[in-house]
Amino acid sequence: MRTPLIAVVALSLTTIGAAPTVGADNDPYTGAPGPYAVTYARNVVLDEPERPEPFVVQVTRPVEVKNSPVIVFSHGFRCELAGNDPLVGHWASHGYTVIQPQHLDAEPNSKIDVYPQHVNWTERRRDMERSLDLLDQIAAAVPEIAGTLDLSNVIAAGHSYGGLTAQSSGGAKTFSRGEPNTLVHEPDPRFKAVVAVSPPGRMPGFVDENSAKTISLPMIVTTGTEDFVPPMMPTWEVHIDTYVDAEPGDKYLAVIEGADHRFGGLICGDVGAEPMTEQMAILNATTLAFINSVVQESSQAQAYLDELARAGKTETMFAFETK
Repeated sequence: MRTPLIAVVALSLTTIGAAPTVGADNDPYTGAPGPYAVTYARNVVLDEPERPEPFVVQVTRPVEVKNSPVIVFSHGFRCELAGNDPLVGHWASHGYTVIQPQHLDAEPNSKIDVYPQHVNWTERRRDMERSLDLLDQIAAAVPEIAGTLDLSNVIAAGHSYGGLTAQSSGGAKTFSRGEPNTLVHEPDPRFKAVVAVSPPGRMPGFVDENSAKTISLPMIVTTGTEDFVPPMMPTWEVHIDTYVDAEPGDKYLAVIEGADHRFGGLICGDVGAEPMTEQMAILNATTLAFINSVVQESSQAQAYLDELARAGKTETMFAFETK
């Protein structure tokens, strides 16, 4: 057990974008930034003595939004928080506040060699809950969000291992990585939907064909036709397992033409890769439409999703379906 932190927060602030223009968000599904300027509060250190390491979050928020729904975003294995800015920043520019916990495996200074797999997994799940449990501390550190959050609309989201983390928070059953045949199933009722970008598929002793069957929330699963992570995920089809296994009911699958696991380094970072800006725009537009359809019950968002489903395959979307 570590001692409680003396300093509650140490953060840096960055603001990107112009002031909002009322009515400017007429067509939010082009993949272009929304009408709100975006501010990043990085390295927010919270006092959580039950955690084996200090708890750090990043808060990405829209400026001048008074009723902002919340997205808790789980990063991929050994990724940096800022490496997800092109995605979380896009959501924030359309009015959402995104809280990103820094998991034990995060870079820099990953702790994967310090703690066993099952501890890293358990702490990932707890980090999602802590991100909501410690909102008072977060608001003290980032006072601009105080009184601005719509906590009746909270989304669990994540990329790669973080996609599975979000699915687990939303109801997926996984097995303990430390105790064989022991199920881990503690969905957080505060979450209203799940966004899983390139989640891993079935893994022996951890995720099986029944894991996603207990996700009753609306969910979108995304991947791309170049989304390979050998040896664990040798084909892009692996990433659709949890969509295939999930029971029908507000479930969506988007397979983006030409997208790889990190969108050419735009998510998580990848030195020397060519950024996949077009594919990133499709991911931004599609996930935003799904979130808006759930949170706002937006007819425009639903029409966008319905049109993608009717088309099934387009120049930029290899496959899109719903069940």
